[in-house]
Amino acid sequence: MWASMSGRADVVAALLAAHAEAKLKDSQGMTALMWATRHGHVDVMRLLLGDGPDLSITDFGGHSVMHHARQHKAARKMLERFEALNRRLLHSAKSGDLNEASMALQAGAFVDTLDADGASPLLHAASQRNLSMVRLLTRHGADPSLEASRASSPWLRNAEYQTSIQEVLRDAVKANKLLVSAAKEGWWKGVFQAIEHGAWLEIPDESQKTPLGWAASHGSVEAVRRLIQARASLNAREQCGWTPIHWAAHRNWAQVASVLHYHKADVHAKAFSGDTIVHLAAKSNHCFSLVLLSCASASLDVKGFEGRTPLQATAIGGKVAAMLCLLKLRADASVRGEGGKPKASIRMITTTIRV
Repeated sequence: MWASMSGRADVVAALLAAHAEAKLKDSQGMTALMWATRHGHVDVMRLLLGDGPDLSITDFGGHSVMHHARQHKAARKMLERFEALNRRLLHSAKSGDLNEASMALQAGAFVDTLDADGASPLLHAASQRNLSMVRLLTRHGADPSLEASRASSPWLRNAEYQTSIQEVLRDAVKANKLLVSAAKEGWWKGVFQAIEHGAWLEIPDESQKTPLGWAASHGSVEAVRRLIQARASLNAREQCGWTPIHWAAHRNWAQVASVLHYHKADVHAKAFSGDTIVHLAAKSNHCFSLVLLSCASASLDVKGFEGRTPLQATAIGGKVAAMLCLLKLRADASVRGEGGKPKASIRMITTTIRV
């Protein structure tokens, strides 16, 4: 609530990645989206809308999200666009228009939006046995469980339709399981077989690590490229806040980091500890990655965990090669420590003597 009210999009993103419940109400019946909308924080609204909120709910005063947007034109336009995209997705799922559904999803429609009967686009597609539409929706994260829908229409309660839907969705559920296990093992043929059979591209494992995160961790340039071509999220975070490019920097997979940067991955993203990808490369003593990140305009002097710069982290950790590399790249060594000497220099001298 406080992060949404204050417009702290970075904090909201971190909380959503950690599966914080964004739809809870406070003592006034206000949700996080209502507070963000009331203050016109459109960046926060964009994040919260991605979680699929119900725009019809009201606070204890009977006011909806749209009411709270009355003083902010940009906020009203965002909400109206979100509702229009959701209607567009539902209509295309019912009519079987694959191209229209794809465009609506790419434009930001919520994949599990519900119609007046409580049926989602996936349920409409599955009931029509439209396998292509089912695959498209599951690739965008549609929930394959029937319990996710508040369906009240008689045809959705019909046993014959239920069986039909379950048959169509069974392959997608199996594909999701295959995708997770194959990505962990680095079996990329299995990964792309799973995607072809309707697996959700962003499905996370128990640590919230996505297939692209595993590809970056394993150092597979080809898998990273193919997953990006399939529109995998470049900045998806796992439990500790690492994105795929964090893993590339940590493991010294410079070519993987280069591919991710080329496709606009965020080189300034901080893990939940506060460390950036430069900190991770420095702590792991990876000089080549540091040079690459410097060329990508990543800050060499940003403060991370406990307020330390990458150079200070190398000094404290005794990573001499990375320290010398950062100094050659003109990292700032002017932070003062005990006795008025730069903290990094003190440690570097001590480490050099010990070596």
